Amino acid sequence: MLIYRLLLIMFLAIAACANISQANQRFPITSTTHTIEYFAQGEREHFIDYVLKLDDSTWQKAEQQLDFGLISRSYWIRFNLDTPLPSNSEHQWYLEIANPLIDQIDVYIQSNNHLKSYRAGDTLKVTTRPTPTRLFMFPLLQGQTKHTVYIKYQGSAASAMPLALISSNEALSSNSNVSLMFGLLFGSMLAIALLTIGAFTLTRNRKFLYLSAYAFASILLMSTFEGYAILMLWPELPWIQNVIAPSLSLFSVWLAALFSADVLAFQQRLSPRLYRLFNLGAKILIVLCAIFIVLPVFITANAALVIVLFVILMTTLLVAKLAREGYPSCRLFALSWLLLCTYIILKALVICGYWFISEVTFIANVIYIVHFSLFTLALAKQWYGEQQKFQEKQQVLIERAQADAQEDQEYLKEQEEQHHTLEALVDERTFELSVTLRELQETNRRLEEQATNDSLTGCKNRKFFDQRLLAEYRLSRRQQTPLSLLMLDIDHFKQVNDNYGHLTGDKVLVSFAKNIMQLLRRPNDYVCRYGGEEFAILLSNTDHKGALKVAELIRGKTQQNKILCDGLPLDITVSIGVSTLTIDDATADDSLFSLADKALYQAKNQGRNQVCGAQSQEI
Repeated sequence: MLIYRLLLIMFLAIAACANISQANQRFPITSTTHTIEYFAQGEREHFIDYVLKLDDSTWQKAEQQLDFGLISRSYWIRFNLDTPLPSNSEHQWYLEIANPLIDQIDVYIQSNNHLKSYRAGDTLKVTTRPTPTRLFMFPLLQGQTKHTVYIKYQGSAASAMPLALISSNEALSSNSNVSLMFGLLFGSMLAIALLTIGAFTLTRNRKFLYLSAYAFASILLMSTFEGYAILMLWPELPWIQNVIAPSLSLFSVWLAALFSADVLAFQQRLSPRLYRLFNLGAKILIVLCAIFIVLPVFITANAALVIVLFVILMTTLLVAKLAREGYPSCRLFALSWLLLCTYIILKALVICGYWFISEVTFIANVIYIVHFSLFTLALAKQWYGEQQKFQEKQQVLIERAQADAQEDQEYLKEQEEQHHTLEALVDERTFELSVTLRELQETNRRLEEQATNDSLTGCKNRKFFDQRLLAEYRLSRRQQTPLSLLMLDIDHFKQVNDNYGHLTGDKVLVSFAKNIMQLLRRPNDYVCRYGGEEFAILLSNTDHKGALKVAELIRGKTQQNKILCDGLPLDITVSIGVSTLTIDDATADDSLFSLADKALYQAKNQGRNQVCGAQSQEI
């Protein structure tokens, strides 16, 4: 099963952590290796200038590991790094403080009259840290072998301050190993959470939802305790760190209790009185989760620890009671709750500084992994048993279905024949509909052409010209390209109608339009019949010189082509007005047409059969 493979990955994470080699470039700073002194700051805040001037009698020597308990106080700490640095000093050396839950620390490193200051803490943004790591690391002055370190500690809850001197290579190696372990751990827990969410979606069984939510809450809580949450989830919102931890601890235990109650069927197996007390405790616990968000952290941290231990103890007693009565899976749950209690106690001792040893942290994490694994195994075991029962019921139903299947075969065959008949009818109607649609599309295309084409000459009509002129205006304005307009008027066309009749005039118009359309090569150059014997040609992205060239070509070809009328050739000439503009926001809608119209009248007044141009001053 997939869930067993995920649990195997979790234990591989334990093995990965256990196989981390011992650091050879990390030197713990303790009261046995260095003289560490401190004094309580009290209500009055002291700054480094004041502290540097204090007499030695003000400082108290620390006889053991620095731990200040779960209290809200401020301390100054002083010690010397008098021993020379190791020989391979080409690497940067750092002062490491391996407690990511300290509210705020100001570190001052003095060497040869040089003073370097740093500030970090889980109440400050990650960007204020000298190094973007989960543990607090402060670089020492390079090239110096003796340093005096002053640390101003301000804390509300987590008070342990494990100090060490560590090289950059060792810090990178240690961070990679620890990140690998927690990556495997969080990844497998996240996979189990997603798997159980999928199971809840399919089955709507709340126990899967409780375990999934517990896994998510555990990942978030452990990442908060280990310093990953503030580094990756809310680096710019450090206030979340202290607000969320106590409430999240209560919420996690609440989810674990509901999960156990659902899997072990507390409602059916416990007495009504005990079950009512359990429900009342669960409701009080979730209310406290909300209340703790607004209370000071030094209050909620202590209260959360007591409440969590009390809830774990009470739930363990209820599970142990069911285990004595012989209910399945209760022993696994009882052991799992005892492991959770052990983990909480060890973690509290480590965070408070009463027992800050790396092996204890490792053992606590191993205990939590085993606890979560037992929860998962218990759920998997129950689900497997339910699946077996379900499969047995399914087998009975399958046998009944097979007995009924033979009776339904004839009915199914009849339904299949009807289905095939219906499909044939649908295909026939679909084919007819597609033919009708194609005919309709063709009709619409012809109607559209009729709406935009001149019925006599076959070129575009006045309606199309007005629409296209607006479109070309927008295109020229957007691309800042020149737009040219040619206005054409057949010379003495009224005389043709008067002398030869309107049919001959129509032939002249058709022949003239056909010759123009043959001369234009670009697909977006449109010939439009503007009215009577007047035509218009829109030339997009064409400058004035090019437009005049096109106009002169049309005028020359028109003069050369003879139109036969009753066997007699007619000499037809044309006058053309040309205008060119580059459209901008200040250009009026009729500017281009007005210029072309004026140029056309100029061509007529100058004797016809010629081209006259007009353009804006900007061209």
